[in-house]
Amino acid sequence: MLIGIDANEANSIDRVGIGRYAFNVLTGLNNFRKKRKKDSVSFRIYLKNKKLPELPESGSFWQYRQIRPGFLWTQTGLPLYLGLTREKPDLLFSLSHYAPKFSPVKSVISVMDLSYIRYPKLFNKTDLYKLKSWTSFSVSQAAGIVTISHFSKSEIIDYYRVDSSKITVAYPGFDQKQFNPDINPKVIGPLRTKLNFRGKYILYVGTLQPRKNISGLIEAFSRLELKDVKLVIAGKKGWAYKEIFNRSGVLNISDKVLFTGYVTDAQLAGLYNNALCLVLPSYYEGFGLPVVEAMASGCPVIASNCSSLPEIVSDAGVLINPDDTKSMAAAINKVVVSSRLRKFLIGKGLKRSKEFSWEKCAKIVYTFITGLSHKSNRIEN
Repeated sequence: MLIGIDANEANSIDRVGIGRYAFNVLTGLNNFRKKRKKDSVSFRIYLKNKKLPELPESGSFWQYRQIRPGFLWTQTGLPLYLGLTREKPDLLFSLSHYAPKFSPVKSVISVMDLSYIRYPKLFNKTDLYKLKSWTSFSVSQAAGIVTISHFSKSEIIDYYRVDSSKITVAYPGFDQKQFNPDINPKVIGPLRTKLNFRGKYILYVGTLQPRKNISGLIEAFSRLELKDVKLVIAGKKGWAYKEIFNRSGVLNISDKVLFTGYVTDAQLAGLYNNALCLVLPSYYEGFGLPVVEAMASGCPVIASNCSSLPEIVSDAGVLINPDDTKSMAAAINKVVVSSRLRKFLIGKGLKRSKEFSWEKCAKIVYTFITGLSHKSNRIEN
């Protein structure tokens, strides 16, 4: 059996979001296959750019193909190659929402969430058109769909009218060696020096964009009367980030709100480990990886009571209404000042984080795509 993988999302630098998911699923599939000595499954990894060194190495069951042209690669270069090559895969697995429109190979796609449908005003027009049109076609043609939460699965079923049996849920994992309670606090020393801050802080992690409700968090933080406590916002600039930067100035707390920009995983682990709490006040999340990383790091979690976050946090964190900055501020204050509550949340979070791993995720994906490949072969034969 030959499985093709469109792995371009994994083959990128400074991965966040779907890029991080794609990289870890790809690596997990490689590791899982290594353990299954009797399997006859082989993989062809399709890329439009040169393979980055950190991707899994080639081997007897794992080969890379760089395909040209790179422009509109998913809809031109990849399907043209699949149509002409003699080594056609039995199934094409895409680590993104998109599959080729004209392809001789059945596909499985990965859909993280439907934020582009629920919050279209939070996307620029070019990205929105691509997400809507390409995803709609890909979903309609896909033999199967991998998603990251039961919330996202229900969204896909409701909006695209997909049979539930075509969708599998594979929770993302986290780097257990990187994110744990035993990180050396000195690891963020250089970052503290760069940002010129000492002392205690409340943490947000994620791309800077409107659906993350960072402006709401800044407003909630402005209501607090916590002496010598900063708000550290860690993440890359995203869509409409200038309004987020300006919000602290409007509220006259610019000296208390620090933007780190992109941080390495080592720095991020240190930030979690030393934070008073993580606050993820998003309006919409397909999964919410920062809450899992924070729980695994022994950092108390406060998160929105909507989308996937109650499913992922369960009873291991404090859930808040993202539209109510007053109650958000009250929740943050309660967690920060109560050592008893913090200890309780840390214990619950550490236990909850054990439910998530890339090994579990890879096993689910591997079983799903190979099962569909077997099914497709039986139908064709």
